[in-house]
Amino acid sequence: MKNMAKKARGRGRPKKKDRSVDTENARSKLIEVGKRLFASSGYDGTTVKELCDEAELNVSLISYYFNGKEGLYRAVLDKFGESRLSTVVRVLQAPKTEEELKLRLSMFATDLLDGFVDEPDLTTVVFRETENPHEFIDDIFRERFLKLYDTIIEFLESAQKAKLIRKDVEPNLAAGLLFGSITHFFRMSRTAEQYGRRTIANEAFRKSVVEHILSVFLEGLLETTAT
Repeated sequence: MKNMAKKARGRGRPKKKDRSVDTENARSKLIEVGKRLFASSGYDGTTVKELCDEAELNVSLISYYFNGKEGLYRAVLDKFGESRLSTVVRVLQAPKTEEELKLRLSMFATDLLDGFVDEPDLTTVVFRETENPHEFIDDIFRERFLKLYDTIIEFLESAQKAKLIRKDVEPNLAAGLLFGSITHFFRMSRTAEQYGRRTIANEAFRKSVVEHILSVFLEGLLETTAT
């Protein structure tokens, strides 16, 4: 009788493996919903209830998995920042030749624009943070996004040491010009679309953007073009 009672009580319980799968699904669902709502309404304009309603999950789960809305926001940005940084570090290895310099910059610019298109919500959140930062994610910005920018500077410094770019070029300023030129096309996407202009959502246009940016950028950068 006791065994029968135990079996009866255990019938409705999910197996341990099922609970772990549900946990992973719930976390992923909250992160995906967080991307959309934080992008559309901002961190301060998004409530825990809205996040959980959109994810169709119990309101207590944000505290359970992320220790609150701040934790979810951090998780959303940290995962994205880590992915972007690892890609940039892999691509921007110190160049040994002018051809390699051009190739690596092209790969960097292409990947950056592709990332903007693949993750528009997260990109929107990151750009908003550069204008209206929240102190509780300062460490993520330093360790992920600022390091990404520093990697561009270090790449240009290595090219300068290899005498591939002019010695009078300031790598920090050059990095700002390059990064700003690329990000401009994401920031202007909605306006361009509104007025019927091409946007980076078009693959052929993205390719053209990369080619033009690098052509103009390298024209004033390379040692071989100096007079």
